[in-house]
Amino acid sequence: MLTSQKWGGAQENVNKFLLEISNIFIESLILASADALQLWRTGRISSFASVVDFQPLPVM
Repeated sequence: MLTSQKWGGAQENVNKFLLEISNIFIESLILASADALQLWRTGRISSFASVVDFQPLPVM
């Protein structure tokens, strides 16, 4: 019983860690999108394609 409680606590910690990482990632995406939108609105970039260089993967 004690062993399963230890593993359960570890799993809970892992879940909290993954949730925190997910939140940070989502927040970063939102902030990057807001920055790109602001640049586009102010005319500093002509399109969203200029923010990220879209290159297709090479065909093997």
